[in-house]
Amino acid sequence: GGGGWMMRRQKDLLKWLISCWVCSELILSCISDIGTHDLRKKDGICLAGVGTGMDFPMACKRTEVNIVHLEENSVEWRREKVRQAVIHAWEGYERSAWGKDEVLPVTGEGVDNFGGVGTTILDSVGTLYLLGLSEQYERARNWVRDELDWSAVGDVVIFETVIRALGGLVSTYELTRDRVFLYRAEELALLLAPAFDTPTGIPFQRCFLNVSVCYFRDEYASALLAEAGSLQLELRALDFHSNNEEIHRIRLMADHVLDVIHDKTTPDMNGIPPAKVNVNSGEFVTNYVTLGAPSDSYFEYLAKLWIQGDFQETKYQSRYVAWVEGMLKKMLHVSEAGDTFVFERAGDAVVTKMDHFTCYIPGVLAITVDYLDLSIHGRRIFEELAVNITRTCHLMYSKSPSGLAGEHIRIHRDRWVISGGYELRPEAIEAFFYLWRRTKEDKYREWAWEVFEKIEQFCRAPYGYSTVLHSRARHPRQDNVMHSFVIAETFKYLYLIFSDDDVLPLDTYVFNTEAHPLRIRPEIPWGEST
Repeated sequence: GGGGWMMRRQKDLLKWLISCWVCSELILSCISDIGTHDLRKKDGICLAGVGTGMDFPMACKRTEVNIVHLEENSVEWRREKVRQAVIHAWEGYERSAWGKDEVLPVTGEGVDNFGGVGTTILDSVGTLYLLGLSEQYERARNWVRDELDWSAVGDVVIFETVIRALGGLVSTYELTRDRVFLYRAEELALLLAPAFDTPTGIPFQRCFLNVSVCYFRDEYASALLAEAGSLQLELRALDFHSNNEEIHRIRLMADHVLDVIHDKTTPDMNGIPPAKVNVNSGEFVTNYVTLGAPSDSYFEYLAKLWIQGDFQETKYQSRYVAWVEGMLKKMLHVSEAGDTFVFERAGDAVVTKMDHFTCYIPGVLAITVDYLDLSIHGRRIFEELAVNITRTCHLMYSKSPSGLAGEHIRIHRDRWVISGGYELRPEAIEAFFYLWRRTKEDKYREWAWEVFEKIEQFCRAPYGYSTVLHSRARHPRQDNVMHSFVIAETFKYLYLIFSDDDVLPLDTYVFNTEAHPLRIRPEIPWGEST
């Protein structure tokens, strides 16, 4: 009767609800497959991005990788361990410091130590894309599109803003072809334009971005060599894609800065100008000479500008070769134990100090030697120099009680003295990466892995990865700092060293000093766009 009819209707309704639930799950699964996890292949090339359609030469893979199915300590397993480290670092930032410049990885607080530009997002978004972390990438990309507010950005360091924020935006545009990043890069460059309004074009060190007020760091109106000479790769890449005349002017001004410094570099300096320059006159205001900080990326960019312009700009080639020759003549020291050091100088006095930043040198040597017109002997010098300095960079870690390098070493009668904490810097791993790509010697992968294991042991924190205070301690104490370059550089180079050569091939890309890949283009020397 009526009760049986009601029972049948209830059963039919239950079946209908179950079928609707199954259909909804299938639909959501399909959406997931074609949406944020869309890592498809077309003609054997991966389209790794959120609906961008950008051809990208990497193996297609989903965000979720079951590491249990990988052979322990295989190259694939190690690469995935690095990828999981990036996820941990990013999730710590996203959970507790979203939109801030950096996260304090021990306490889980956000800090705006770069003016409030969201530095970690702009610095890391390209790495998220590269690693196929599509959900994380999409959230970062949407923040750049919807939430990045230049009017709220205060006091910024021009150098750091260019290499981290502008470099990250331009590089990610070149990887994804998503014009959100290009538009934001153009906006930022125009806001930075007042910094170049000086008599020499050497920029002010700092500006309040939201009110276009720039100022000098000290009463002497001086700039560090790296601050003046490490802005060009990023602006040239942006100028290539932009039709904005003001951006083109800024790019030419940044290029001109290098000519100003070169013109003031006298023959007795052996191609290595001092570490500080007066912004108004271009004159050097110190006799301290170093290839490390605070001069390092000036020398790095002389080589990489030559590469970026497809090896056409001979002025950069000659300036690069000049500082390498100057290094061989004035800065290089080989100990009785056979260790190779790049020392510093204060006038005529040798300072027996080598800092971690100097480990960028082997990579520069490795990626240029094939393009230089060298004799057999000259080629051997470049190659051996790259190998020997890389070995010293490895020893900075292996000689340390913690297995982590300090900020610098001092040599006293061939005895190593390790100073400072470990700042999670990338330069040694960068050297291992370039030497691996060039030689395929397994030791470079092993050295990189040893560093990564120590990072996991001593630097992993609840909200990311922390610097440590004293590298010489066997169990160093964390310092509650995670620089934005940890994801942008340190982990990127670790990921790349365990990846195939067709992931960011070195005949196609040149990396800025923040490890943002930029395309090598023959049109760049003339600022032409296509």
